[in-house]
Amino acid sequence: MGIGVWLILGLFLLSNLRFRFILRTDSRRIEVPDARLPVYVTATAQSPFLFGLLSPPVYITREAERDQTMLLHSIEHETSHFLQGDHIWIVLRGVCLALHWYNPLVWWAAFISRCGGELACDALTIKRLRESEQV
Repeated sequence: MGIGVWLILGLFLLSNLRFRFILRTDSRRIEVPDARLPVYVTATAQSPFLFGLLSPPVYITREAERDQTMLLHSIEHETSHFLQGDHIWIVLRGVCLALHWYNPLVWWAAFISRCGGELACDALTIKRLRESEQV
């Protein structure tokens, strides 16, 4: 493998390790009834997200913590990402980008894949929310 591959892999790894360190020092766990994943509040987040590979927790904003509806919808959305395996797809996209860092079509495909995953997650979340609200 060439130096470009190692450089991109190293950058991805270092940025994720740095972000993980920031999250560990700037987040606190909250209890949310019926949440499938652990939930943390962080000032680092500009929007809710999953972070991790095996059993990723949900990180939410302080604003979402204060608004019960936003909190539950954010958790449902991030749980949908988890159910679709998006936390694994992120890693696979990163590997593809590292191996083909020189190919703009791979960068474009990764962008399209991310957008498609977000749309699929939105659709699943709406379906899951409608089912839970019908009960």
